[in-house]
Amino acid sequence: MTIANKAVVKEAAIKPGLTEQWDEETDVVVAGFGGAGAVTAITAKDSGSDVLILEKQPRDKHTPNTMMCGGLCHVANHVGEAARYFKAMAFGIGLPEGYGDPPHVYLRYPQQLVNEIAQAWADGVVKTGEFLRSLGDVRYQETIPSPAFPNFAGSQHYGTFTVEGGGIALFDVLAKAVNSRGIKVLWESPTKRLVVNSQGEVVGVVAQQGGKQVNVKAR
Repeated sequence: MTIANKAVVKEAAIKPGLTEQWDEETDVVVAGFGGAGAVTAITAKDSGSDVLILEKQPRDKHTPNTMMCGGLCHVANHVGEAARYFKAMAFGIGLPEGYGDPPHVYLRYPQQLVNEIAQAWADGVVKTGEFLRSLGDVRYQETIPSPAFPNFAGSQHYGTFTVEGGGIALFDVLAKAVNSRGIKVLWESPTKRLVVNSQGEVVGVVAQQGGKQVNVKAR
């Protein structure tokens, strides 16, 4: 497991010695069985990792945000232009003159970090439809261009697709893909904190299940 915020790691550290007492062990732990968690688990599993999902809701009342959404997703048909559009949306870079807030109000991030985040987003968003189709029977209507901000750089290559059946159909495809891969889900098991070793590495998480603490090692 990895985490970017060192302050969070420091705050999350638990008592020395407890890291040796593991109730579960896996390669990748995913906290939350929603749309993002499902995609993460599927991708990790398909890459050869053992995966465990921790979900705070009970199985019979499981209602993640993705299930309640309208089924609309971002999509693009050009990686470079998608990265430009994302930089404008997320970081205020390259905004049209006179559009939005003054540049000085945007937080300044290292350029390398901005570029890496935008590139990761762009690499993924051009494959969203392809990824969903690879999981099963899903029908959607793709519309490019259909950007929220048509004046932003890269907008002509950006758009949306809407899954027929909305969020229920979208999450159904993801949930079936998780189940068909045999990915284990611990229901009613909210994640409480990270487990950090003496080198500052995140090596697991602490969850709670039925009033009992569960320590999960992430290799």
